[in-house]
Amino acid sequence: MSIRQNSHPPTQSDGQDSFAKAEHMMAIAMDKGLHRFEWIHTRADGTNFVAEVTLSIVELESRPVIYCVWRDITERKRIEETLQRQNYILSAVIENFPGGISLFDAELRLAAHNDQFKQLLDLPDSLLGNPGVGFEDIARYNTGRGEYGPGDPKQQIAAIVARASHFQAHKFERVRPNGTVLEIRGMPLPDGGFVSTYMDISERKLADSQQRIAATAFESQEGMFITDAAGTILRVNRAFTDITGYTAEAAVGQNSRLLKSGRHDTAFYAAMMDSLRCSGRWQGGLWNRRRNGEVYPEWLRITAVKGDAGEITNYVATLTDITVRKRAQDEIRNLAFHDALTQLPNRRLLSDRLSQALAASKRSACYGALMFLGLDNVKPLNDTHGHEVGDLLLVEAADRLTRCVREIDTVARFGGDEFVVMLVDLEVNLPQAALQARCIAEKVRVALAPPYLLTLNHGSNTNTTVEHHCTVNIGVALFMDHKGSTDDFLKWADIAIYKAKEAGRNAAAFHDCDA
Repeated sequence: MSIRQNSHPPTQSDGQDSFAKAEHMMAIAMDKGLHRFEWIHTRADGTNFVAEVTLSIVELESRPVIYCVWRDITERKRIEETLQRQNYILSAVIENFPGGISLFDAELRLAAHNDQFKQLLDLPDSLLGNPGVGFEDIARYNTGRGEYGPGDPKQQIAAIVARASHFQAHKFERVRPNGTVLEIRGMPLPDGGFVSTYMDISERKLADSQQRIAATAFESQEGMFITDAAGTILRVNRAFTDITGYTAEAAVGQNSRLLKSGRHDTAFYAAMMDSLRCSGRWQGGLWNRRRNGEVYPEWLRITAVKGDAGEITNYVATLTDITVRKRAQDEIRNLAFHDALTQLPNRRLLSDRLSQALAASKRSACYGALMFLGLDNVKPLNDTHGHEVGDLLLVEAADRLTRCVREIDTVARFGGDEFVVMLVDLEVNLPQAALQARCIAEKVRVALAPPYLLTLNHGSNTNTTVEHHCTVNIGVALFMDHKGSTDDFLKWADIAIYKAKEAGRNAAAFHDCDA
């Protein structure tokens, strides 16, 4: 029976009208066979209460008499409405929970669940639609599909149900046959039973795995650092500290400019930023500075990290200290272009410098000169005291030669006892240029003439000193805007040396380039 309520303040007529309505309600109730219904009654003071009306019909003096019992159930209705509201909220929470939820009662029967529970465990409607479905039925279904691995399914089911019967709080992960990883949490209820939640954590597990891989890769042997878009360092690895000397505490929060050596101009860094903006990456060799101030060669690779809108959010840089590699490269280059004994340029480097000097001579109209030198008395020294002493002589002669010329000139060793001196930027007038070359040739002859005191170390503080006298023959060829090749000038200087020998040795002779 519907509950009715007066909606206006009571008056005397209202009370009579309310009584008449009550009689009418009772008549309807009697007609429909109802003996209990609810009624919202308005008191004389205007307050309402919910009444539970119970009707009883008895015979009194052969007439039916209606006994009417009114009970104030306002508080009970308030509690019922509160419970109904709480149940609605709980149902909304269960249905909108991002994972699965299941509720089992004290008899391990499934009391409630949401759709996610069904989907995550891939349970059929035929199983969940059974009103008496229990935990054992669900365990049997999963075990029958081999989700708990090999073994006796009955024993597995018994073990699973036994654990569930303890109603203990639990948390564990379960990998389903399709590869999905579920995190299952359970909590016992006060009156028995338990509620469990099921979360698909496959993406989180994958992210954790990728993060561990990334962390392992970050702590590689190469130095790495990460900056924001403005170049502020956010993170560094241990190799970065080993290479640069900057700890994480010293580097994080600083701009990456703290590594600059000062050897590169603004154009260099502008080109670097242009490459990062256009292609998202840059790599190359540069000079950077350690925390102790040491400048060192480094190979740097930078990758730009972009956001969803395409804007650069971060930079990831890897750096390698190539000091050893560069030293090895320099050594290889030195071996390729320099004499191993005297460290003077060799024939290959001299030829390259001579080509450059010829081109410069055409531009400046200044003469240059090649002086071919041959030392006397080197073979007797080697035969008497050994090649080790002869090498000491060559090293000393190379040092004396270097001190005779300018920095822009070149002293080279051709091998054996032969040296070549290349003079550049002489006078534009041929006689004056020849005079300059003759003066330097005489300076060289005089510098090589004094005796050589060659000390050979035998170890254990015992040394042997050999005194040796050595003279030199010099052949000179001038060059300027000439059609001859580098080999031609070397040949002409070599020819001139024979003139010096024919002139009595220990002398300088010129080749006539116009002849």
